[in-house]
Amino acid sequence: MILNLKDTTQKNTEQDWLKTNLARFTRMLQGQRDMKTVAQMVLSELAPLVNAQQASFNVNQSDNGQPVMKLLGGYAYSKRKNLANEFSRRRRSRRAVHTRARKDSGHERSRNYVHVSSGLGEAAPNNIVVLPVLFEGEAKAVIELSTFHTFSDTHLTFLDQLTESIGIVLNTIEANTRTEDLLLQSQSLAAELQSSRTS
Repeated sequence: MILNLKDTTQKNTEQDWLKTNLARFTRMLQGQRDMKTVAQMVLSELAPLVNAQQASFNVNQSDNGQPVMKLLGGYAYSKRKNLANEFSRRRRSRRAVHTRARKDSGHERSRNYVHVSSGLGEAAPNNIVVLPVLFEGEAKAVIELSTFHTFSDTHLTFLDQLTESIGIVLNTIEANTRTEDLLLQSQSLAAELQSSRTS
């Protein structure tokens, strides 16, 4: 009975942590209008929360019509000469991306994988998670987190749920940017039309 009570208390504590932190991030991201701000805000709050020592936030952009993931923000991450700050992405179904994200949590890393470093030294992370940020099945971004420890099941559940919220925010920012661009084009065309009528 004591073990059951302890187990129930642990589960309740984990659920409270999960709900509290999801609500905190939702409030924090509300009304944000800039992707770079979102990336830095998310990483600076998220990495310490899940005990990650290093993180990166790559956003989906188009480069000559080809989808490319570009580094938008980092946490304790510095550019390395042998690693690109952008990479091409292949279109995948939502299920395939989620499956890969789970597989990448703690996968074996090659010797040249990024090391977590500080003024005291550097070491390979013990656990890595790659999180696709999706909106309606389309990849908007990818968040990568690494730790010397192991991400708990509660952390992984939290990260899955958080990426859904981030996907909505990124899609809203994209839609607002497109609307503002169209409005500027419309105003420019209206001004040109007006000036051609008066000439």
